[in-house]
Amino acid sequence: RRQGNDYSRVDLSSSISLTNLYKQPVYLEINRYILGSIDSASANGEVKNINILEDDSFLGLTSSSYGSYSYNWPSWSYQFNGVGKVSWKTTLESGKNISFDYGWHYFWRY
Repeated sequence: RRQGNDYSRVDLSSSISLTNLYKQPVYLEINRYILGSIDSASANGEVKNINILEDDSFLGLTSSSYGSYSYNWPSWSYQFNGVGKVSWKTTLESGKNISFDYGWHYFWRY
């Protein structure tokens, strides 16, 4: 509870699974952005918190699309939620599978 409002913590998890169907190894760079804070990342994932007031790279905007972009998250959500980024870099051998698991949380006002 803050400033007369109640908030719930929402815990989530997800996984990215890939299979290399090529005859040669492939190099992978995976970046996943989430609203909230990263709590865990498998396979030596690199976790970073992003200050959305200083770095808008998580939006994936180019100079040509920037003017037409609108973002409609409630203004209160930024008081409690930032943007988390988890990154993986690895080589996946031919015919092999790999999974990248991660967990995160955010706060929601009700």
